[in-house]
Amino acid sequence: MSRSKKDRLQTTETPSVGKRLVLSAFMAALMYGGGVMMVGTVRELSESFEAMSWPTVAGKVTRSEIKVTSIKSSGRSSNGIHRSTTSDSNEAQIEYEFELDGKTLKGDRLGGVRSGNAADRKSVEQTLKKYPINQAVTVSYKPGDPSQCLLEPGSWGGFFVMAGLSLFLILVPVGVFWIVWGPNKGRCISGL
Repeated sequence: MSRSKKDRLQTTETPSVGKRLVLSAFMAALMYGGGVMMVGTVRELSESFEAMSWPTVAGKVTRSEIKVTSIKSSGRSSNGIHRSTTSDSNEAQIEYEFELDGKTLKGDRLGGVRSGNAADRKSVEQTLKKYPINQAVTVSYKPGDPSQCLLEPGSWGGFFVMAGLSLFLILVPVGVFWIVWGPNKGRCISGL
């Protein structure tokens, strides 16, 4: 190996301030999104525990089915071949109605975190068996705002998944900030 090529391999330049600012702005947006997601997730969990003291009313299930969402991803394998894969996300779609003060109200929240209904197919099928159409249910509703209702007060449903994703969106950017602005100022990031 020639001397100049060896020197180039050992020497890395600090990325320009502009490149580091662009990357930092993107990371700040991810952190903001993670923070908003975490606050919403904690608020919903808190509301789920608060719902344990809400009044209840009899209701019935009006919809009970699996919502399957196909997620497509593509990329290249190590040998350069373009590959495309599809995976399915399963979610229990449960809707119910109840009558309060002469009005028929509807809900679709089971409990815990709203986006916590997605799971593997077996878990979703167990939820559907628990809540078949026309099944009598006890609905907890928020006093003063019965549109805020759920079937499983106090449940953690989906909290750890959403909290984990939120923490990921917060902590990864913190690490990137350290790499980009820390003592080495991005020297270990090639291509910046």
